Amino acid sequence: MPAWVVALLALRQALVGLVGIERGDRSAFDTLRRTDDEVLLGTDAGHLDFRVSVLREPGRVVLSTVVRIRGGWGRLYWGVVRHLHPVVRSMLAAAARRLSQGAPARSTTTGGTEHPG
Repeated sequence: MPAWVVALLALRQALVGLVGIERGDRSAFDTLRRTDDEVLLGTDAGHLDFRVSVLREPGRVVLSTVVRIRGGWGRLYWGVVRHLHPVVRSMLAAAARRLSQGAPARSTTTGGTEHPG
């Protein structure tokens, strides 16, 4: 993960605790279901629930997200976070272009665990 993304996630962890939203951890991206062609990730939290589907289709991979907002804190949180999602889409598109051109995916190491990115 780029250093600026790690910094933003650390800032998120610090700020959400101040307003009573539970801090996320790696379990936020738990695998909920897996088939030969799809992986479903997600979690249910007090302020929102979300799911991420990574679906393999012939010649492409489709990434979909669904968010269910819960209450005022969820609306506030999503109102801020949704503006960062175009950055995530750009990063995923760049990775897809690199992979389609035969370039190896870049990876970084964070906390002793290797993450593609």
